[in-house]
Amino acid sequence: MMGEPLLVTMRSEDACSTLSFDEAVQSVLWIDSTGAAAAENALACLVCEGRRVVLRALHGAAILTSAQANPVRSAVIERGREGVYVVSGECVMMTLHVRAATRGMRTFRKVVFARDVDFEIGRGRACEVGYDNPLVSMRHAHVSVRGGR
Repeated sequence: MMGEPLLVTMRSEDACSTLSFDEAVQSVLWIDSTGAAAAENALACLVCEGRRVVLRALHGAAILTSAQANPVRSAVIERGREGVYVVSGECVMMTLHVRAATRGMRTFRKVVFARDVDFEIGRGRACEVGYDNPLVSMRHAHVSVRGGR
């Protein structure tokens, strides 16, 4: 039985991106410090192994988890639990936040503004657009729309 698709948010010094991994559609997700990658450039990959999804370090990288004191080459992604993993390579380090892609996290909408507007996006109560997610800062972004842009 396949599980829910996973969302993988990758953060490095230079980039932050969120990738989706649906084992019903794909068997491997290659990841580097800028997001999705080709196999030859990847620092890590998510791979289906039977009923498990495993995070594997590649090209000399290592994985640090909260469950193990020493770096490892692979870690099983636990279903139903969020996990944070640090993948460290020769010259780069990235943090991966892995969680189930629930309906709310896979729902997107387009907003069109009929006039100029300013608003805040974040977890804070004062934000006009709020997200209750630990990856979103209290005051994540300020958006100014002028002349439809």
